[in-house]
Amino acid sequence: MVRFRSFNGYLPNLAKDENILDRVSPPYDVIEEPELTVLRNKLCNVTRITLGGIGGNYQRAAKELTNWISKGALVKDEDESYYLYRQSFRIGRTRHIRTGLIGLLGLEGYGEGDVIPHEETVPNVKEDRLSLLRTTHTHAESILGLVDEWDELILERAKDSSQMLFKCVDSSGTSHAISRISDLVLTNKITDMLRKRRVLIADGHHRYETALRYFKEAPEIKSRGWVLATLVSSDDPGVVVLPTHRLIKVPDLDEDRTIRKMREYCFVESLRNVETLSRSLRQTKNPSFGVIFGNGSTYKVGLIQRDINDPMWDIDSFVFQEVMLKKIIYSIAQKDRVKIDYDHSTSSVKHKMRSGAYDLSVLLRPPRLETIWQLATEGHLMPIKTTFFWPKVWSGFVYYRMT
Repeated sequence: MVRFRSFNGYLPNLAKDENILDRVSPPYDVIEEPELTVLRNKLCNVTRITLGGIGGNYQRAAKELTNWISKGALVKDEDESYYLYRQSFRIGRTRHIRTGLIGLLGLEGYGEGDVIPHEETVPNVKEDRLSLLRTTHTHAESILGLVDEWDELILERAKDSSQMLFKCVDSSGTSHAISRISDLVLTNKITDMLRKRRVLIADGHHRYETALRYFKEAPEIKSRGWVLATLVSSDDPGVVVLPTHRLIKVPDLDEDRTIRKMREYCFVESLRNVETLSRSLRQTKNPSFGVIFGNGSTYKVGLIQRDINDPMWDIDSFVFQEVMLKKIIYSIAQKDRVKIDYDHSTSSVKHKMRSGAYDLSVLLRPPRLETIWQLATEGHLMPIKTTFFWPKVWSGFVYYRMT
């Protein structure tokens, strides 16, 4: 049973000279310089909390958050509410709208109920988030969850009855609109609707697992048993999954040697350029990925043989991890000397490769949403950063305080 409920959120109380964009940000782990510097120079921006205060000082972040509340920059909502979150954005020439409900999702261990993960996590990231929770006792960022079924009539009623709170357009052109749903009859219907559903964690595995660990440290504190979550129907036409490509630094990488090693396990086809590679990958049904070397040479790579009884071998990121990374790259350089970065934009990957910052890049295709659900419900976990659900759920519109 999924437990999802309304709550009294803490909301930004804007001064006359403020815009809501002064207060909000993308999730902490996708902000790059110089954007981060700009955001943290805003006196009440959420990054001053989510990134641990100035100099990564969590205690300072906690004091700053408390100060915002005491001076009225953040105000607790009078009524228990859900918050409707609509994002409008473009992919190519097509405009999409994704609609979600912000509320509190009851924490439970994987396998104990109906909250399902789909990706692996990294321990050191969770330690960082745990330190933040221990000092602030606040969820300032929402996870993104997908619901397998949704009552569209209830959602339409929620849209009609909601009260607009904030609206803005970010630098990517994505619009964000947050409105309040406080009608008790309707909030109860939303809660009841979700009791018999399943929730797939789309984005925020680290935060969910950290919140659960934080709750288990003091299970008698019931307010800790919930995590801030934005739930979206899997059938929502605005659910978009983008690829997450790999940019790799490999000391002493030799292209000819690498190609010979690749041919031991894979079909390797030389292509003219990245555009040709991208087009070929889109047309290929079998697990495949693209490889780009520092000099610009480009290859399409597919497995010679795979375990057809293991559905993970149909996932490009898994094939890359098990074959390209473990058997080829780690045979060339020691694991601790290989650095991997991530990017979801092919054009950005091209730019970074031309700059000489990386020795190798790998273009991956995202799995289909139906495949993500199937593997997750069967208990399979994809490699970290297999999926990139776009757009990101922004932080700072609504906070959940556990004190």
